[in-house]
Amino acid sequence: MRAYLKEYPELLNRSAILMPGCAEYDVDAVQAISDLTAKKLEILYVGGIDRIYDLTVFFQAMQQMPDQVHAYVCCREKEWENAKSKYLPYMSEKISIIHESGQGLEPYYKKADICCAFAGEGDYMRMAMPIKVFEYLGHYIPIIATKDTAAGKFIEKENLGWSIEYNQEALKQCLHNILQNPALLQEKRESEISAYEANTWKARAKQVILDLK
Repeated sequence: MRAYLKEYPELLNRSAILMPGCAEYDVDAVQAISDLTAKKLEILYVGGIDRIYDLTVFFQAMQQMPDQVHAYVCCREKEWENAKSKYLPYMSEKISIIHESGQGLEPYYKKADICCAFAGEGDYMRMAMPIKVFEYLGHYIPIIATKDTAAGKFIEKENLGWSIEYNQEALKQCLHNILQNPALLQEKRESEISAYEANTWKARAKQVILDLK
């Protein structure tokens, strides 16, 4: 956000990045590599689907993926009712719409091989870090995000998943690559396990203490 603070140099000199953090979840520290010969590649998206967050490209790409790929899209029920006319042309059995939160999401996290932060681009997405990215990280689930967004840069830097161009072909190529090389999922999980402690809410609190000294 520094680009928007140029008129306030005193704030620029005192600014520091403070990202959201990971909560503590009851998950296994090490998960087995998914056997994609015996199950579908499961993707989970949690968040908004209207206005700023746009899943049109994601839905279009999913429509063209093989039946071996399936996605759960979790959003507020009212938001789905308002936005579904935009997405219905691309709906298929490869996408399930759910309306869960909190503990209701845990069964879907257990199913998920990949979590999705591939939901648009633009100034807002370059500036804002979705809290759900750290919920994904806390569950040790590899993440696909849009390149050159705040989420994409973080995921790329920490090797937590894939930061890709915001278009259908890039997403399809990424998913096909994972289908052909499922060991990549374990590689990303191991990076998330390593990154977890530095991205908890406790770590953020320690950062605030240091920044305010």
